[in-house]
Amino acid sequence: MVLASSIASMASYEDELNLFVRSLMGQAGWQIQSYEHKVGRAEGRMRLFSKPEAFILAFPGTERRTDAALDLQIQRVPFGGTTPAEFEAKAKETADGQQPLVHQGFDAYTRAALFTQALPEAHGQTLGEEIAQHLRTHPDHVLYLTGHSLGGAAATLTAARLSDMGVAANQLQVITFGAPAVGNEAFARAYAPRMHLTRYVMDFDPVHAVLQSFSRNFAQFGDRVAWQKDAKTDRFTHAMTGYMDQAIRHYYADAQRTRLLLKGQPADGAGVLVAPVRFVLPQALQEDQTLMESVVQDSLTHSHANVHWMNTDSMHELVQQAGKLGCAYILRQQYTATRLRNSKEVQYRITLEDTLFDSEGNVLSMQQLSTTTYNLTHLEAIWYLQAQAREQRQQFLPVQ
Repeated sequence: MVLASSIASMASYEDELNLFVRSLMGQAGWQIQSYEHKVGRAEGRMRLFSKPEAFILAFPGTERRTDAALDLQIQRVPFGGTTPAEFEAKAKETADGQQPLVHQGFDAYTRAALFTQALPEAHGQTLGEEIAQHLRTHPDHVLYLTGHSLGGAAATLTAARLSDMGVAANQLQVITFGAPAVGNEAFARAYAPRMHLTRYVMDFDPVHAVLQSFSRNFAQFGDRVAWQKDAKTDRFTHAMTGYMDQAIRHYYADAQRTRLLLKGQPADGAGVLVAPVRFVLPQALQEDQTLMESVVQDSLTHSHANVHWMNTDSMHELVQQAGKLGCAYILRQQYTATRLRNSKEVQYRITLEDTLFDSEGNVLSMQQLSTTTYNLTHLEAIWYLQAQAREQRQQFLPVQ
């Protein structure tokens, strides 16, 4: 679930790129619901991704001025209660260092997001109350809570609130990326056993330890997993882009991975014969070619029905094999990466040439798409281009 959580965390943001990532989640079969509730200066936001076998609640990191203002509210407030009214009342009590205390801004954000506004569709309950009730009623269901930076802090506090509302620890799986500490030692001791928290941090990412550097009154807890930044993407040390890149790398490095939670069901339709995908890469990117091939293979396999991978690029042989296998289409792709000359940082333009043929070798469509690594890593750029090409092929190939 780490890759799925990283994608959900990326998709929880609001910019154009993350709209694209969100559309990928939808194409993969996830139902998506977006929520935003404003209370005072706190603008709590989250997205709920659901499948029959899994639920992911994702919170964005700092992306608005109001978020930045909350980040700076580092005073600690008491944490406790079992209802939204008790949560609010507890936070107004006098702070005592022996009891659980949490970051005031993070707590305000979390309560605004889930525990303040009653929803008509939830029969007058807040979203947090509705989620807690569902989990108590279905003890076999698991909620994954995830987020990057501020979003990771909100995910942790939400899990703690749900625990106080009677949700079992084994139902609360928290996965955060570059998230700061949210409370004091008393909070960590009280809530560490009541959720399963895994914190992914990048080497040299300063944010996850920023509160401890300001004050010893904040403490991390949970399982810490340190990822080493990739030299080719070091400008993304804290950005969610860098964390998702690492999640992709670790996903493909795990030989026992299960892809069920990411993929959609391929649509019915005629088979597709795929020629060996060509990569024209500068030396600096060649070591990642195998990973790029895996991204392409997964994307095509999960997008189209009856995909067959060939080891020959000869059109004559491809046509013959298409006839033997009953494939109606033949697909050729080439990815070319060139370094941008006028950029201060090392960046690339990655171009995809995508040609679709019928089973007799006649061209049905040709397209050339490109993007840069300004906001994406090169692995994510391959994925992005593959999704863009998929949309263009829809008039010929049935897709999920």
